[in-house]
Amino acid sequence: MSGIDDLPPLRDVIRQHDLSARKSLGQNFLLDLNLTARIARAAGPLEDATVIEIPYPGGNAVEWRYDPSLGGYVRFQGGVQEFDPTVQAAINRIQPPEMVARTVDWLRQSGVSRINFDLIYGLPHQTLASFERTIRGVLTFGPDRIAVFNYAHVPWLKPHQKPIQQSDLPSPEEKLDILKMTIELLT
Repeated sequence: MSGIDDLPPLRDVIRQHDLSARKSLGQNFLLDLNLTARIARAAGPLEDATVIEIPYPGGNAVEWRYDPSLGGYVRFQGGVQEFDPTVQAAINRIQPPEMVARTVDWLRQSGVSRINFDLIYGLPHQTLASFERTIRGVLTFGPDRIAVFNYAHVPWLKPHQKPIQQSDLPSPEEKLDILKMTIELLT
């Protein structure tokens, strides 16, 4: 039986099939919209393109939708996950609500017209109450969209999950309660 361990390294597959990205803008440039715009212009036409930045640690995973007809970057997609400090520490993603609030204020002042957030339920040490506080906190930012994802604990595929103990995760019943509360709160 063949498994994930039998697969060749990704760099070998890329080299073997002569694959490459159409465009790559790199990372860590979205703090300055002027610099970001220069990089985007240098990349050529970006009509209907998506630029993604995933800073680490202690920042938001962000996705910017570039729309030149609207004057530049118009959409922010931020990975909040959860605001509870215990949960954040367990997933090594420290970003208190105050940090996100500053980011949202800066984005709005910079002319970003659509702000969206991603949340994850089923994280270690997460509770129904902590996730409800997170949703209510995110709602105060006036997002255009909130995407909610179920955490998949797959430490055999994602080594950074190995320190997370199964006993720290919500039970299936707790996850279902969190999902029901989320649906009720957001619909």
